[in-house]
Amino acid sequence: MSKTYYMKPSGPAPGQPENPKTKPLGDKDPFPFKFKDHKGKPMETIPATDLLWIETMPWLKQWPGVKNYINERRNVLEKEVENKKYSQPDGNYD
Repeated sequence: MSKTYYMKPSGPAPGQPENPKTKPLGDKDPFPFKFKDHKGKPMETIPATDLLWIETMPWLKQWPGVKNYINERRNVLEKEVENKKYSQPDGNYD
């Protein structure tokens, strides 16, 4: 006798809001949690240095949407940091 397997539906139940921790993020989506003064600002406006630092935090595993956003844009973020680093003549890289 064969078993019937059902796939768990992805995403929220009909009529339910998407979980902000797992929601896929785009550049225009709001930053989903409190960090400095970034909450609610478009993801594309968050400094690369902040996103790359956040990525090193163990609690980021609770926010897969943010982690995926960072991973998908890693090359661009690292270039942004590198360009900023070389444009600071006084050695201050913040």
